[in-house]
Amino acid sequence: MMREPKTFLWFYYNTRGKEIDNILRLDDKYTAIEIKYQNEVSSRDIWRTPQVRDYAILTKEDQRTEGNVVLAPVDLTLAILEKPHQTL
Repeated sequence: MMREPKTFLWFYYNTRGKEIDNILRLDDKYTAIEIKYQNEVSSRDIWRTPQVRDYAILTKEDQRTEGNVVLAPVDLTLAILEKPHQTL
């Protein structure tokens, strides 16, 4: 839910072209969200940065955790999102 003024969502890339699809900031914690819509996915498929402690990979079918990485199917993730109360 993105109601709090300290909540931000953006993409991230460094000078070498490495990127993370989305970074979500809630208060002072950062979570990386990577979309890997493919049959085989692993926590090694995500580029890591020291500022981010938690990672989520949205997958085609995989559903499990690997350390601080949660792998979850895109369709199930979208199904549990709360409907927004207002539009931008």
